Amino acid sequence: MRTAILTLILTTTALANPKAQALLDKGDFEKAIEVAQKAVEKDATDVASWLVLADAWVAGGDPHEAWSLVEGALEKNAGSAALHVKMGDVFLAVAKKLAAERGDGTAIRSHYMDADRSYSEALKIDKNSSTALFGRARANYNLSGDKPEYGVKAQEYVGKALMADPKMGKAHAFQAYMFYVAGTNLRRARKENAALEKYRAAIDKYATSTKLDKSDVMDFIRYGHCYLAIGEKTKAKEAYLSGLAAHPDNGIAISGGLKYAFGGKWAQGVDVMKEATTRAPKSMNTWFYYGYTLYANSRFEEALPAFSKAAAITPKDARNHFYAGHCHQKLGKMDKAFGAYRKSLQAAPDYKLAVDQWATNLPRDIDGQEKHFDELRKLAPNTGWFRNNYALILRNWAERRGATKDAPPPDAARRIKKSAQVYEEAAALMPKDPQVQSDTGLLFEFYPVNFDAKKAKMYFTRSLDLSDYTYRDAFSGLNRLCSRTGDWQTLADYADGVLGAMEQGKSPIAPVGGGQPQELPNARAGMMARAKAALARANAKLKKAG
Repeated sequence: MRTAILTLILTTTALANPKAQALLDKGDFEKAIEVAQKAVEKDATDVASWLVLADAWVAGGDPHEAWSLVEGALEKNAGSAALHVKMGDVFLAVAKKLAAERGDGTAIRSHYMDADRSYSEALKIDKNSSTALFGRARANYNLSGDKPEYGVKAQEYVGKALMADPKMGKAHAFQAYMFYVAGTNLRRARKENAALEKYRAAIDKYATSTKLDKSDVMDFIRYGHCYLAIGEKTKAKEAYLSGLAAHPDNGIAISGGLKYAFGGKWAQGVDVMKEATTRAPKSMNTWFYYGYTLYANSRFEEALPAFSKAAAITPKDARNHFYAGHCHQKLGKMDKAFGAYRKSLQAAPDYKLAVDQWATNLPRDIDGQEKHFDELRKLAPNTGWFRNNYALILRNWAERRGATKDAPPPDAARRIKKSAQVYEEAAALMPKDPQVQSDTGLLFEFYPVNFDAKKAKMYFTRSLDLSDYTYRDAFSGLNRLCSRTGDWQTLADYADGVLGAMEQGKSPIAPVGGGQPQELPNARAGMMARAKAALARANAKLKKAG
């Protein structure tokens, strides 16, 4: 099924507000809107400012606002062909947004028809408007799904647009795109000869369009795809490289295009990516992907300079530092690896790849682990899983050194208290994980120097609520806690919940051998017996209390 093309076009109307247009070109949509808005408030006949205002709203992701604006502008400037063209562009943008949101197909089709009518209105004012003719071509093409006659109209109108303006690069690219889609559909239908004919026609059009208008990287990518389709890999590579040279900062130029020149597998791309660095030497993406192809071949020493060049061009891209760090790690240089991971997380806090590697490759001694984990807590403030691991390491170390005593040794007391603090951080970041909630409760119930009945109860009950009364360790902890504090009502409520869950055939959940929690069907009878005993004891205490 073909993909709709909804590229917006710029009007050829002379600019009356170059400042607003310059802001729009820089991507500063809010400022462009502000400047253009002031201009149209001052002069409602300033069509060029209305056009910039509409483009800014569309580019900023709100084509419905642009719709209202252009409608208002047309009330005061009904004779402007450019505004009717812009209205058509806006309808296409609204349809595109609705399609991306998987909206109603009838409404989407209606917007395409509205677009076609708007372009037709423009042609009543200026019958030679190439932008209006091109607009009709796009609108009809998007209507051509099950009705080939619209596809014929699209070809007719794009041809007329090129007669009006032979140097309209986007119109040439659109013709090429139609040939490309037709070729792809024919190939899927196993009509190989007809498909090759369409691909060659697309190549001829892309050869022209990419000289006239280099603004869309997808034109180069599809150009290369067409060459690949007819078996000319060298020319395909050249098309992809040309796209990269025109769009050096666009990662799609490589990952969506050039990657195909070496079969789609990074390990095969070293020579192609090395050539790419000569075509786009100031491109961060080029150096990164060149490094990545070397990395994929385990050529870690050679990859390091490429990642360094990428990082020098774009210091705040976490990937460059991470992969440099992983190369160092593979080479056994852990100090340098940690330094690179640090830079990666400074560029992008919580960057998952760096957190994973750092947290799972720490020194063996507890002092070194504590130092690294504490730094990682600062650099990854929103990641919970390694905090859970860190808290467990501290807990196990402290427990082996007397943390369960009323007066543990100073180091054991400090680390068991710190374990509770880190567990609370993990619990806050992983609020729906019953294991983390249960383990956090344990730190405030089982270890005397940490004892806090209120916190322990909160975490144990939260764990049981999350697990639908099946988390075994949370119930065991709550049973001990309530028996110690005399909170018989809470124990009765949760024992009743656990008993009900077991009677419904649910199984206890608990970590086994220090691993991840799992269902334990064989433990159902034992948990049911403990819940019955706890419920009986709690009810007896409550009855006695009156």
